[in-house]
Amino acid sequence: MGYAPANYVEMLPAEPAAAAAAAPPGAYAVVQWDYTAQHGDELTVKAGDAVYVLSENNNGWWMAQLASDSSKKGLVPHNYLNKTAVRPSRACLGV
Repeated sequence: MGYAPANYVEMLPAEPAAAAAAAPPGAYAVVQWDYTAQHGDELTVKAGDAVYVLSENNNGWWMAQLASDSSKKGLVPHNYLNKTAVRPSRACLGV
């Protein structure tokens, strides 16, 4: 934790309580590279997408759900994801 000049910080509106409550348990992650699903149980994602990590499998694939669309979930190679402690916003990602 530290200090930053005010002109380096952009205040984002707070998430509505309903949106925060609707988030599934698990970690957040940011997709590092585009991945196109090869099988029906996989999830197509694009670099910069925010996802929820629902489970981490030992075989290198993690079950993830798109933060922007809760109906889309599937397996993603774990090395395509960068876990984070807080939900990333599109504004912070610069996309």
